[in-house]
Amino acid sequence: MTVTLVASLWRAVWELYGNAAERTVRPMDTRLTPWLFAALWLLVGCSTPQTSEGVNDVVSGDTDTGFDTEVVPAEPVHVLLAHNASWTLASNDTDPFALRVEGVRCDEAAVLVEEIAMGIWYDINTDTCDHATVHQKTLVGLEPGDTVLVWIWHYAMEHEGGDFHARVALGEPEAVVWQTTLPVPADSGLVYEEVTVTEAWPSGTPIWFHLSNHGVNTWSLVELARIDRP
Repeated sequence: MTVTLVASLWRAVWELYGNAAERTVRPMDTRLTPWLFAALWLLVGCSTPQTSEGVNDVVSGDTDTGFDTEVVPAEPVHVLLAHNASWTLASNDTDPFALRVEGVRCDEAAVLVEEIAMGIWYDINTDTCDHATVHQKTLVGLEPGDTVLVWIWHYAMEHEGGDFHARVALGEPEAVVWQTTLPVPADSGLVYEEVTVTEAWPSGTPIWFHLSNHGVNTWSLVELARIDRP
C-alpha cells in the first residue's frame, strides 16, 4: 500500500461527494459506490481492533509429491489507540498546548462525531475558531519500536494568517510523538503517516490530539492506531 494510492482514492471520494466551498461533511455512506469503498478497504485495512491471524499457506505442499509451500505473511493489523467517539475537548486550563497557540479556542459547536460507512470520524471545523486540543486515555499500550499511524483528512485550506499545525502527544506532562506543518493555501488531502515510538506507554495513558489552523477548514481525524506487523 502506498500513500499515493490512498490519497488518490480519497481525492476521488472528495471530488464525487465533497463540497469544500460549503464547508460541510456529507453522508458519504449512502452515496459512495461499492467499488470505491472496496478499494479503500483493501488499501488501508479495517480501522477497528483485530487479532492477527498469523501467516496463511496459499499452496499446501505435499512432501510426497515434491511441491513447494508458498507462505504469504498476514496483513498489518490496525489496533486503535483511541476511539473517535470518546474525545473530550480540553479547556484553556487543561490544554498542554495552550501557551503555544493564539486565537479563538474551538468549543463544542465546532466538533462533530461522524459515523460513515468506513467507521467513526472526529471532525473539527475551524470556521469560527483557530485551534483545538482533544484528549482521552489510550485503549492499548505501546512498547519501544511500536508503530503509530496518524490518519487525517482535511478540506481545502484557505490562507488566513498562518500554516496548519497538528500534533499527537502522550502522557502528563505531554511528550509529542508526532507533529506536522502544512503550508496553506492547499487543496483537500490526506495526512497518512507512521511514526515509531521510543518509549513504553501503558494502556490508559493520556493521549492528546491538537491542531491549529488560522482559516476556514474542516479536519477529520480518521484514525490513531498501533500498527501490528507479523
